[in-house]
Amino acid sequence: MVREYELSNAAGKKHAMHLIKLLAICAVIVIFTAFLGLKRWPEAAYPFVYLMLVGVALYCVVALTFFGGKLDGAINKKEAKKKFLIKSGVIAAGAWVLLAILGFPMWLSGFAFIADIVLVAMLCLRLWEMLKNIWKMLDNTDAKGRDLTYPGAVVLHDVHTADALTSPFGKVLLSENAVLFVLPEMNGGYVEVQPNGTMLLKKKSFLGNQEKENKLDVSTVIAQAEDGIRRVIRLIEEDCKKQGVPVPELTYNYMLFMPNFERRNVAWDLASFSNLPTVHFWNEEKKYQEYLKNAAKADYFSGRACYTAGELQTVLQTMNQTCGIPRAEENIPEKIAGILARACELTEKK
Repeated sequence: MVREYELSNAAGKKHAMHLIKLLAICAVIVIFTAFLGLKRWPEAAYPFVYLMLVGVALYCVVALTFFGGKLDGAINKKEAKKKFLIKSGVIAAGAWVLLAILGFPMWLSGFAFIADIVLVAMLCLRLWEMLKNIWKMLDNTDAKGRDLTYPGAVVLHDVHTADALTSPFGKVLLSENAVLFVLPEMNGGYVEVQPNGTMLLKKKSFLGNQEKENKLDVSTVIAQAEDGIRRVIRLIEEDCKKQGVPVPELTYNYMLFMPNFERRNVAWDLASFSNLPTVHFWNEEKKYQEYLKNAAKADYFSGRACYTAGELQTVLQTMNQTCGIPRAEENIPEKIAGILARACELTEKK
């Protein structure tokens, strides 16, 4: 019987409120920035215009820090927020005074407005990332609509890859000595290998059967999965230190779980390959065969992709067999689950 943990109701409400506040902030700042940029301002109003430009920048920086995840893992969050707010206010006031000394030059307002647009875009991007992460967390079905299951003695859902509430959610699978962090990637598609050795991820469009590029950044998601297991290790070590007990000997790993992704690399056909400017009739056959050979063995996921629950189970078994650590006592997965559940605000599924 697999024991499962999920985000508690209190933690779920906290995430929802965080998202609502971030959404409201983005809506307000986008409307205000549009008003600031679309209105023609007389020269006499530029002291006020610069005050608004500096105010928008200050607002965005504070919002990015408070709601974009920068201080979510701070030990004394309220004190850290207070100090950051004071420092930011002082810097903003200093910037406005400097502009006053310069005589509020009109030519500089365009650069200041562009800087504000960049900050507003960064804030909206954080909102979009949080929306995507929550959507992925709620999606627990494969391409055929079947519920996904995860192996292990204990499965912890909804574990962030970082302390930030805007970071992606992963799963932690526990089995004997093995602690495996799994980052689900629900995108569907396959790898199209380019002749220059790079890849293009493809997926079916929702409109018809045409294919389009998938914006999955493989290096980013692998790095996020690695961040996830690093955070898990840190949480376990911190709890053991707090309790004054030794850290259990465990073996750790991380994987991507891609249940909707096709396990294949697709290569160009000879006709398309022959049209490349670097390919000529006297070497096209040799070059094409080399390309096919490389395309067949290319692994852009660096061995970190699992496509089925069975493959995740195999990873867990391999971790336990090759770790060289004596088998832990029977209840070690439950102990580790308790540590992570407390740290990540999870509750056992009924």
